[in-house]
Amino acid sequence: MTLTCYYCGWQSYESLAYLNFQVDHLIPPSRGGPDVPWNRASACRWCNLQKGDKTELEYRTWRMLNPSEATYGPYRGAFQYGPLAI
Repeated sequence: MTLTCYYCGWQSYESLAYLNFQVDHLIPPSRGGPDVPWNRASACRWCNLQKGDKTELEYRTWRMLNPSEATYGPYRGAFQYGPLAI
């Protein structure tokens, strides 16, 4: 079984997911988002770090407007740092 990042589509085997995936809040608690299942998504560490306290719409918009800054999973566009650098 594989897990897929909600934002970039990067996939990892479930046995390695604890190294590469985090639970993300689509609407961050700091912005009033509730801690309920419909407000959670699996995100690779890279996307979750970049997203920070942005909402899902803000982050997706930022990715479209800044393609050179946005990474697309730990092995696409950011490999020089490695998947465990954070």
